[in-house]
Amino acid sequence: MGIAVTGEVIKSALSLKILETFPTIPVYKEKIPQGFITPSFFINALDTSQEEVGKNIYEQTYLMNVRYVPQDGLSNTYEVLSGIGNTLMDILSSIDVDIYLGSYVEGLPVLGKKQVLGELLSYKNQDEVLQFFGTYTIRVKRASTDTINYMDSLEINQ
Repeated sequence: MGIAVTGEVIKSALSLKILETFPTIPVYKEKIPQGFITPSFFINALDTSQEEVGKNIYEQTYLMNVRYVPQDGLSNTYEVLSGIGNTLMDILSSIDVDIYLGSYVEGLPVLGKKQVLGELLSYKNQDEVLQFFGTYTIRVKRASTDTINYMDSLEINQ
């Protein structure tokens, strides 16, 4: 059994991309901590869906939300939020996701990076908070649950 792609894996990939560009701004992937420091980024998975596209092959789609809360008291909040929004559109247009490559070495799964393109990227400024949205789709293969016992149909030749 391999490593499953989950919303947490997507959140981690988004977080790494954001931290590469904004290394001094905290990124939270869980609940909003009490007394958090601004500016900050918050990442949430809003919706997840899965569609079978072939035998044991599925497309998992994740609608992600990245919120940016700016520093309090800015006189140019709109300009700051628009600048951050445009930067997020650029850097989150593709992310690198850790996926299971289908083999093991010394009992550990072999992982590799898969580039996943962001689709339907958009942002809006809402109540002085930037709301960024993007959809990320990953194709995964699942182990077959069908069991065929070929030995049942063997005939012994005499």
